[in-house]
Amino acid sequence: MPRPSLFLKVFLINKVSSRPQIKVELESVQDELSGTRKDKFMLQAKVVELRNSMKTLLLQPAAQTGPQADSPQKGEAASPGETF
Repeated sequence: MPRPSLFLKVFLINKVSSRPQIKVELESVQDELSGTRKDKFMLQAKVVELRNSMKTLLLQPAAQTGPQADSPQKGEAASPGETF
């Protein structure tokens, strides 16, 4: 059986010695991804909260102007021919 070449030996040594570095880098990327996911969910919650606030604000003026438009305003007199 032929002996492994010098190139193969160096390749295998580098491969084994780089494993801890790769593991550390992988853990770092996983931590960053976890933080990004948390940020994503926090931002999604804020978006939902802002949407609800906008809906509330948009519906308030419509609800306030609806009944007031039909009833006479304060200080508004009845027409001259009407007496109550």
